[in-house]
Amino acid sequence: TLLKDVDYVMALEVETVSCRTTKGEIIVEVHRDWAKHGAERFLHLVQRGYFEGIGFFRKNHWIIQFGAVQHPQTGKRKKFSGMKTIPDDPPTDCGGECTKNRLWDGALAFAGGGKDSRSDQVFFVHHLGHQPIGGELWETPIGNVTHGMDVLKNIYGGYGESVNQVKIFQRGDDYLKEFPLLDYMLECNIIQKDLWSNLFLRGNSYGSTGTYDDYSPIFTMLPQVFIYVGCICTCLVSLCVYAVRKRNGLRKSQ
Repeated sequence: TLLKDVDYVMALEVETVSCRTTKGEIIVEVHRDWAKHGAERFLHLVQRGYFEGIGFFRKNHWIIQFGAVQHPQTGKRKKFSGMKTIPDDPPTDCGGECTKNRLWDGALAFAGGGKDSRSDQVFFVHHLGHQPIGGELWETPIGNVTHGMDVLKNIYGGYGESVNQVKIFQRGDDYLKEFPLLDYMLECNIIQKDLWSNLFLRGNSYGSTGTYDDYSPIFTMLPQVFIYVGCICTCLVSLCVYAVRKRNGLRKSQ
């Protein structure tokens, strides 16, 4: 089941995210235990539909970057304007599964440009080679591709570094139309586990520190909880009525 159009994430150490691209599907495991701030920000962006129709505007020999806001003044993109940056996460060895300060093929991390600079742009490593990627403050891994590395490698990279990010912010999709072969992230969704684990959710509008509108997500679940409880109560009442009527019928027959 895909979790979509909600304002919460499950308070689990690892979330599975399905991303559909113009070249196929990518499955990513996002780890709070590797990078709490980064993982929560990414998951909240997924929930809010931020990665719907986002171009893979940068692909060099090592990474594929996406996430630049393409509609800053209109529609659903407007609510992302003024998004605050999040604190850096400390270097991680991924619970003994990776080397600190070094990424790997399939790693997912935020792009940045200084201390506490992470916001909305992320990248996949598609071919690390001998590049020392992962040593910057913002490059703590937040996840890993578990399915779809072939999809990543097939993302069009002929434009290299020529797509101008400033012009993306200024002109949006009109500018990206100048790059007709560009591939896109069509949508990403959290793969939901079950209802009852969702009762222990936590989150906020943009995820992690440096955000606004913190709340207890249990309240966002109340309508669904009431529906489930109502159904259960209705079934129990119906069974009780049936049992009473059956018992009364037996008494009359005697």
